[in-house]
This record gives sequence, structure tokens and C-alpha cells, in this order.
Amino acid sequence: MRDCLLIIGNGAMFRDPSTWGYLPLHIQTNVRLYGLGDVSRLVKYEKGTRGLYVFGNVVLRNAAEKTVHKLMEHAPLTGLREDHALQLALVFHGMYALIYYDVDAGIVQLVNDPLGLYPLYRYSGEGCTWFSSRMLPLAQLAELPLRISENAAKSYWYNGHLLSGQSWFDGMVRVRPAQVLSWRKDGTEASGGQYWSWSMIGERRRAGKEEEEACVEAMERSVMDLQIPEDRLVAVGLSGGLDSRWIAWLLSGRRKVEARCFARQGAWELSLSKRVARQTGIPHRHYPIDEERWLERRLQLFWDAEGMLHLGHLHEGDQHDALLGGISAYFHGFYGGGIYAGCSGLNQRLDGEAGKRYFHLFGEHDGFDLSYLDFPCMDPAIAMHRVRNQAAYSVYGLSARAPVAIPFADLGWLASTYAVDDRDQQDSKFYLRVLRASLPPELMRIPWQRTGLPPAWVEANIVAQRLYLPQCMEWALGLVGRSRHFVSYGPVETQLAHWLKKWRGDAPEFLHIDSPRSREFRMRALSLLVWMRMVAKNRADVEN
Repeated sequence: MRDCLLIIGNGAMFRDPSTWGYLPLHIQTNVRLYGLGDVSRLVKYEKGTRGLYVFGNVVLRNAAEKTVHKLMEHAPLTGLREDHALQLALVFHGMYALIYYDVDAGIVQLVNDPLGLYPLYRYSGEGCTWFSSRMLPLAQLAELPLRISENAAKSYWYNGHLLSGQSWFDGMVRVRPAQVLSWRKDGTEASGGQYWSWSMIGERRRAGKEEEEACVEAMERSVMDLQIPEDRLVAVGLSGGLDSRWIAWLLSGRRKVEARCFARQGAWELSLSKRVARQTGIPHRHYPIDEERWLERRLQLFWDAEGMLHLGHLHEGDQHDALLGGISAYFHGFYGGGIYAGCSGLNQRLDGEAGKRYFHLFGEHDGFDLSYLDFPCMDPAIAMHRVRNQAAYSVYGLSARAPVAIPFADLGWLASTYAVDDRDQQDSKFYLRVLRASLPPELMRIPWQRTGLPPAWVEANIVAQRLYLPQCMEWALGLVGRSRHFVSYGPVETQLAHWLKKWRGDAPEFLHIDSPRSREFRMRALSLLVWMRMVAKNRADVEN
């Protein structure tokens, strides 16, 4: 079960969540817990008067049951401590919210994943505190005005996503990562804490053979140490990139696996995907995408993502059910190798002043001063502000159909790769060396979709990226309406223009609807207009 709703307190604002499809799971004085989604996928542990519910997209590590039962047996009456939450983070692979309760001790606790990837929002009103993985039902249950926050809309327009603490509605905030929040039986909040931060990775060091081997070992464990029966079929989303290539290689010969690729017919990335599948001996399935009825085929996905992923990121269209059908788990290259920081920001923390240059910030939503981000690298702040408000929603959407394994978001992998100095990470230098130590030569000779060069040519790939050759190639192809990538949005321009013209009267002034600067901004503008119409109608519909 993916979606949770936790209500603490018994104020006058309480409404019956079953109206919105929520199922009651745990009801006691001043505590109401509900779930939304497939009940057969609900993970729950019980020990006497204690219980633990697991919501979200989780694939369990092999040590999960042993770890959970030991903690529940020995947890103090004050509840789970920060070190307990960290132990759980090491065996719950994915994005999640945990609800722990002890009826005798009169305590309820909420724990979210260390990167805060699970979409968890909080609203406090008179007599009640609400937590929900979905913003729109929470706004309705708490009787908030269904009006998009202007600050949130501006963040979306200027950044392409909301910022760390923001939600679509004023007064509702997103919960920070790695939190342990506690309440007493009378509904009052007890002490809370942060159980993990980026500083726990420790001192960074220059790359060597030992660091390469540590990363290879961490990734092998991240991919293989999962509670998935060996006779059950799993799939890997195989693109022309290196992240999914590595996952495919690690799964091949060890699990019953097939490659699945969505791409337009004739795409170069599709041909790379097929070459990798052939080389690893994995069956390959292609799910074609095209631009026909482009908007209409993405409305339901956009609604399910609550508008957080703009329409230009919904590449799969209506292929989710087919893409994830008949499998026990889907392996995804989300949060893949390499670093986000450019050459001007190596080994620097993205603090408040630098953050204001990197993101367009509004009000109190910067969060760059948090101890959680105390680490000499820009990536933690980029992850907190951008990744969890954008790409993480893509993974979460896929998880409605099947559990999604995300090996690159594993704490073991993060600790190994981010222990390496940014100077070695720049332009994927260290990552390419790690791949060279793990992948067979025949896979290293298949071109990398980013540069068009074999990843075995480490120095050539570094030079290509520093000279912006990939961007130049894509720009030149775009002039003639072509692209090397699995998806091309050139043919969608006519439809974009049509919808923007049709709804220009709904546009806030800051959208500059008559002159969006680029296709990216046209996508953002259309996405905001579509989401505003959906919120007003309270359904996945945009027509009058």
C-alpha cells in the first residue's frame, strides 16, 4: 500500500477519509491511520501491543524481518530512537513512511526515508495535525481553499519544480528528510529528531583502487540483496545510459530478468538498449511511444503525480500498465552515478547565498541552513530541492503498478560514491572508472548515449563533456526536427501551441504566456495551466 493518511488529535476539523477511498488501518484515541492503494501490498509487523506499518515504494532487504522484530521487541517505552530509524533505513530499500505505535506506552511515531523521497506533507489546524502522501485529498479533508499557492506556482515556473518545504497549498508543508516524529496518547507532540544527515558520510578522499572496489561492492549488494524470489520475473528499465546498463549486467545470469524500454520507433537510444540486452543475454521488450494525442494520453499520469512532474517529463505516456505488467519488481536507474555539481561548485556546500543563485527561491522555503546538508558537496541540496520534487515522483508513479528497486538511492552506495572527492567525480570520471572495473569489455564498447562514445574511452568522454559536444550535437539535430534520444518533443510543438493559446486566459501574469523562452518553459506553462484546471474541477480533466 503506497499512500498513507495519519491524523493526530480530535479537533473539529476531522472529516471521514473513506469518502476519498481511504481504508481505516489503526484507530485509537487521538490517532487515526488510513491507507490508500492495493491492500495486498501493505507491509505490516505486529508484536504484542506494538505495530509497524510501511507505506510507499519499498523492496525489503534480506535482513528486514530480523531487524524489525528485534527492534519491536526491545524498543523502549519512549519509542524508536534515531539509531533505530537508521537501522530500518538500511533494510527498507526505497521511498517510504513508517508508522510505529505502542498502545501500552501511548506513543505513535512517523519515520520517513533518509532522502525524503516519499511524498509526505503536513498540515496543522485547530485540534489536528494531518500527514498525507497526497496533497489534494489532504487539502479537502482539512477544508483548505483549493487555490494554488502563488509562491508554489512561481517556483514551478522558474525552477521546473517546487522547492524543499513547499506544497501546492498555503499552510501545507513537505516533511523534511530523515525525520523521527513522535506523539503522546493525548495527541501532543513529543520530541522529534533527525536520524541521518549527509555529514555521516564522513571525510571525502581522492579516488583510488580501494574506492573503486568499494563502489562496485556497494552496487552489487544494492542490486542483489533484496527479498525477491529467484524464480520470479523482474524487469530493468533499459535505456542507452550507463546506470541501467550496469543494473542489467548485475542481474543477468543471477535472476529471471528481462529488459523493458519505452522509446519512439527508430530512436538511437533504442538501438543501444537492444545491443546491451543482446550482450547480457536478457530478453528485450520495446514499448513504442509517439506524439499522437500527446496531452490526452498523459492527463491521468499528471493527475496521479499531482502536477509535480511537468508534462515534458511524462515520457511514457499511457504505457505504465504494460511497462510494469507481470513482474515482481522493476529496477530503475534513478539517482544514477556521477554528481550534479558543475566545475565551479566542486567540494562546496550549496549554502543560502549560493542557493539563491542556483534556484529561484521564495519566502521561507530555502532550507539551505539545515544541518542535514552539512557536507562539502552541492548534491545534497540539489537532491532535497529538485530530485525529490521532480524525478522521485516519476519513480513513485511507476510504483503504483509494481515495486520499483532504486539501487543508486541506497545508503550504502551513497556512502561509497560520495566519499570520493568532487575533483575525481567531475564529468563522471570516477564513475566511468568504477564501471570499467565492473562491466565486461564488450559492454564498455557499446556507446554511451550521453556522449556517443564508448564508456571505455574515459578521457575522451571527459573531453567531450567539457567541450559540451553532446549539447551541440543535440542542438544541431533539433534544427532539423531530429533527436538522438528515446523521445523527441519537436513534433509536439503544434499541440503545445494549440493548448497554450486555448487556455491563455487562465494564465497568471508571471507566466508570460505569449513569449515562453524555450520549449522547457512552454511545458512548464502548460503544466501549470492544466494543474490549475484539474484542481478547480477536482478530477483528471481539463475540458470545460
